[in-house]
Amino acid sequence: LLENKIENELFINRIFNKLESESKKSSILIIESPEHIYLRNILAEILFDTFEIDSLCFENSATAASYAHCKENSIVIDIGANFTKFSSISYGSIIKEGYFISIISYSIWRRKHNKRIFIYF
Repeated sequence: LLENKIENELFINRIFNKLESESKKSSILIIESPEHIYLRNILAEILFDTFEIDSLCFENSATAASYAHCKENSIVIDIGANFTKFSSISYGSIIKEGYFISIISYSIWRRKHNKRIFIYF
């Protein structure tokens, strides 16, 4: 998220315009990464004060992934372009001791092995 409050407001305004949604009638769910919790207050202030949204909920990305599979207890592996995050979820909360980030990423693995990963369910 951008550091400048005015740029943040313009960015969020563009989102509402693209969605053709009126902010005052909106309930918003924000899926966040555990390392970006500090942005909560900034976003909440902008959304409530400037856009007068109806309600706001923040959810951790690993917990949301676990809930998406109807699991309260799980291990979530998030393979990103720059790093991989491992999260242990117990009763809907991340276990601090079970969370770590690895510099191993899909892009590094792909360059080394010159292959793509396809997972079918």
